[in-house]
Amino acid sequence: MIYAMTQALQDKFYAKKFPTAFEYGPRRLHVDAQWLDHLVIVERDREASDTLEPVNGARNNPRCYCNRGQSVKATIYARSNLDGARVNEHEAECEQIVDAFIVALFQWGTESKALLGDVTPTISERRYLKLSEFPEAEAWPGVVYLIRFRVMRGVYERDYEGNARPIGSATGVANELDVQLNGVAPAEVVTFP
Repeated sequence: MIYAMTQALQDKFYAKKFPTAFEYGPRRLHVDAQWLDHLVIVERDREASDTLEPVNGARNNPRCYCNRGQSVKATIYARSNLDGARVNEHEAECEQIVDAFIVALFQWGTESKALLGDVTPTISERRYLKLSEFPEAEAWPGVVYLIRFRVMRGVYERDYEGNARPIGSATGVANELDVQLNGVAPAEVVTFP
């Protein structure tokens, strides 16, 4: 669900002509200022736990056992492309992206309600990161902003829908190893079960 949400947010940004790239994280490489002015990395928040809550009264699906709040974080890298840009200019650029992200996130929640149930995001933290909090501080000339939030989804009784390896073991199969020493077969044969 988080990956699909990331794609939907990217589409909303493109529709509003934001030159902002979205990635589903975690990102394995540092962010390179040579190629990007704006980047939003959306990923599961591995520092926060998911929550379980009872089903609200609006949902009458007997297969829904509870609501699960998935912890998510969005890290926004923004820089002004003005020559010699100062921190206030990077922050002005970032503020546009943060506002657009929050609006797009709530729009996605409203649009997804019919399909997924109440997925209204709950934002728990919004702040600029200190230089010591992100490893690319030396290479990234702009600012970095963090938004932590939860997205609710129903937990349903279901059958497995993926592609898994078959479970079971082969029967009636015997392995035989024929060993020869300089072309001469020894007298005994070793059989493995």
